[in-house]
Amino acid sequence: MSIPIIVLIFLKVTYSSPKDEEGISEAIKYLVGNNIPLAVKGGGHNPSGASSTEDGVVIDLSRYINHVNVDPELKTADVGGGALWEAVDETTIVHGLATVGGTMSGTSVGGLSIGGGQGVLTGKHGQVVGNILKMTVVLADGSIVKASANSHPNLFWGLRGGGGNFGVMSQFRYQLHPQRKTVYVYDGDLVFDENQFVDLAFTRGSDGEAR
Repeated sequence: MSIPIIVLIFLKVTYSSPKDEEGISEAIKYLVGNNIPLAVKGGGHNPSGASSTEDGVVIDLSRYINHVNVDPELKTADVGGGALWEAVDETTIVHGLATVGGTMSGTSVGGLSIGGGQGVLTGKHGQVVGNILKMTVVLADGSIVKASANSHPNLFWGLRGGGGNFGVMSQFRYQLHPQRKTVYVYDGDLVFDENQFVDLAFTRGSDGEAR
């Protein structure tokens, strides 16, 4: 069992950097049992301040739980909750593979994944949540659960886009897709006038009526 290590105290915030799920579990049980506020930090990119808390403890995943393990045969990647998308992209492309990740490489996988997530490959492969196969989460009682479509399906449904209040996400398993190393990204705005709204917002039946 890996006990969390307090690594920094700054501006009334204490940081704990567990090395694995067991360490996260011990931290949560201690904090919940002593009614101590806690927050979870992946990459610390959240502009709302959700990855910090005053007079409480931040469970920092970025120090140790930041691995990226690729299975090129199954086309999957197991990624730690504290990893950045830069590490995911650099590791997967070596195998000619990629998944839908953040448009900014400095963001963490955790915040984007549990919030829905869009990236440069969204047009081809959907949102980030649609490419998650399994998640390892530590719940408020300290239990460690692996959620997927076949195991704890309701939790799996809620975690994909429901935000971080279900637990601490220690690992994500993503579906990977074949990807060439040279990527051309085009960005711009599409502007439609009011006369085109019906065609964009609705489908038309064989009788020509919008539905």
